[in-house]
Amino acid sequence: MFRIVIAIGVSGLLYIMAKPNKRRRIIRQKFVPPSETINTDIQIWTAHDAASRTATVSRVKLAMACMTRHPLAIESWLNHHRSTVGVDHFFMCVEDSPDVERLLRQKYAHCVTMTSNRNSDATPAYFSQMDRQAAHVNSSIELARQRGFTHLVHIDDDELLFCPSGVDAFKGCLGGECEGYSSIHMSNIEAVYEASDCSDPFGTVEWFCIRPTLFTAYVNGKSIGTLSDERLQMQGPHAFTGSTKDIPAHVVVVAHYESACYDRWMDKFKSYAKDTPDACANGRIPFPFYCASIDAASAADSEKKRVWEQWKTKPAKREGIIHTGVLLNRSSL
Repeated sequence: MFRIVIAIGVSGLLYIMAKPNKRRRIIRQKFVPPSETINTDIQIWTAHDAASRTATVSRVKLAMACMTRHPLAIESWLNHHRSTVGVDHFFMCVEDSPDVERLLRQKYAHCVTMTSNRNSDATPAYFSQMDRQAAHVNSSIELARQRGFTHLVHIDDDELLFCPSGVDAFKGCLGGECEGYSSIHMSNIEAVYEASDCSDPFGTVEWFCIRPTLFTAYVNGKSIGTLSDERLQMQGPHAFTGSTKDIPAHVVVVAHYESACYDRWMDKFKSYAKDTPDACANGRIPFPFYCASIDAASAADSEKKRVWEQWKTKPAKREGIIHTGVLLNRSSL
């Protein structure tokens, strides 16, 4: 019997593989729109492995830590992770966003533990953000452990977890193959836009870049911390301390909606240009898109628009992209 597996390789290619008992044979190696082919393969894969995973799913209790500042669509983000992914509780650090604080208190107090920071405008955005994130996640680790959670996910407010094989496969993997590892590493994919969306890009974006060499921001994924490790701490924004296990991309990926809103993109990089004017010249900011955006902050409006469209829109991304459809509130492919 063949077992169908989907994975994103180091080259960024999407692989669909058939795995017999003793050897693996690649039967396709190309970019395949999920709506055409991947859906059937995922269902076969899930059906084959579901029975062996069911026993571990109930043991997994997920919490999520996030630092947020002027998010575009925080309700969509919360509802997706709570209702679709099965996150039970959120530890939110809200920066300079009193409207978000009010929303969380009024509507989400039952599933959100919130702290606030109203002085973040006084600190340089790019580099101090990572320190503030680490402090927030580290403080959330003990709180989550005290509440009986088994795992703590760290992502940002412009990212969604997506489980191509379904949530049971994801939780089954956390409680099965990933058991005993402290830092469970997830791959990321990056949203590609047909137009700027300053309302809710989670609900409109249908295309993603899966080739890391073409990403405009980070390529090294995000991680889930296993709370049974008493020494667990953040190790930079992408990992936790301790032993590491890569979780397959057919089980879960981080969908990153980087700079979906043109106006927010410009505000962000004007701030970076002001706070860290020499960071690109001295190599402290490693992303060409970030450096092009910082340069564009002082350019004419027409040049600003050209830069955003060149880096972020679908017509400019002719390679490495696939059509997934909208991922928001999708429980599988």
